[in-house]
Amino acid sequence: MAHLVENMMYVGKPPWHGLGKALPQELTATEALPHAGLDWTVSLKPAYVCREPEPLGPSGLAPIPGCAAVVRDSDGFPLGVVGRKYVPIQNCDVASLADAIAGESQALCHTAGSLDHGRRIWFLLKLPDLIVVGKDASPIEKHLLLTTTHDGTGTYRVLFTPVRVVCANTLNMALVGNEGLCIRHTQGAQAQVEAAKAAMRGVVDFYSRFDLLAQALASAPYTDELMEELAAELYPAPKKEDEASAALHPVTQRNREKLSELFVAGEGHDTIRGTAWAALNAVVEYVDHWRPGRASDGSTVEENRVRSIWFGTGAELKARALEKISLQTGLSLPA
Repeated sequence: MAHLVENMMYVGKPPWHGLGKALPQELTATEALPHAGLDWTVSLKPAYVCREPEPLGPSGLAPIPGCAAVVRDSDGFPLGVVGRKYVPIQNCDVASLADAIAGESQALCHTAGSLDHGRRIWFLLKLPDLIVVGKDASPIEKHLLLTTTHDGTGTYRVLFTPVRVVCANTLNMALVGNEGLCIRHTQGAQAQVEAAKAAMRGVVDFYSRFDLLAQALASAPYTDELMEELAAELYPAPKKEDEASAALHPVTQRNREKLSELFVAGEGHDTIRGTAWAALNAVVEYVDHWRPGRASDGSTVEENRVRSIWFGTGAELKARALEKISLQTGLSLPA
C-alpha cells in the first residue's frame, strides 16, 4: 500500500486520506482493536543474512549473532531487526495501558491504527471535558496519544495533545520539554502498570499547566512587529544573506508573510487577534496546514506532514515558537 496509513478506525469527520473504518461512537481502546485492524501480535524470530556468492550450508543463510527479527504473526511480515534484550509490546498491551490510563477520566478511543505496514501503531484517546481560553470562541479538546513501534526504532510513548476544535490543530508542543512518558521495550509488565499510574498523574498535571499557559498567552498583547520578529526567528535568512541589503530567498519570504497573515486572519482568530495566543496558533496553523512538504519513500505530502506534526520538525518548530513568544512577552513557562 502506498499510503503510510495501513489500517485505522475513527469517529466523526473522515481523515484527510479517506482511509479507515468509521464508527458511530468512541470505544475503549481494547474494543477498538479489531475495528482499527490491530488485532494481531508479533513474535521474535531468528535473524539471518544471505551469504553470497559462497552460501553457508544448504539454505545459504548465516545467523546474525545477538539479533532477532520482529515478525507479524498474522502474515509473517518482517517489521524490523532488534537486539537480544528487546521485549515486544503487543498491540493489546498498548490498548490495555490506554484503558488503564483513561480510568475514571472516561477517555475513549477517537482514532487508532497502524502506519507503515504495522511498524508503528497508535491510539488517540479523547477526554470528555474542554478547556476554554479567555475570549477564544473555539474550545480546546484534551487528548492522549499512545504510540509504539514494532521495528525497534522507537519507544512506547504516551503524549498529551490538546487540539483546538475550530481547526483541529495539534498543540502537543505547548509545554517546552513535554516529551510525554516513555517505556522502553526492555521493561516488563510491572513497569507498564507503574507507567499507567504516572501517566494518569501526568494528565492532570499537564492540562493544569497548559490551561495556565494558554490563559497567560491569551491575556498578553502581541503586535505585528513582534510577529515579524517571530517569523524571522523561525525562518531566518541564510548566513550569507544580509537582510538589510539583500532580498530574501522567495521561500523564506513566503513563509514569513504567511505567518504574519495567519496572525491576523487565522482560523478562529476573531476573538483572540492581537494576543500572544493568536501568534502561537498562527504558527501551529501554518505548520499543520500550510507548511510546504514533499512526498518521499512511498509516502504522500500529507502523510509526511502528519509524521512531522507528531514526531518531527513540525513539533520542534512549534516548540521554538513558544520559547520565542515567552521571551518577547516576558511570560514564564510553567515548570
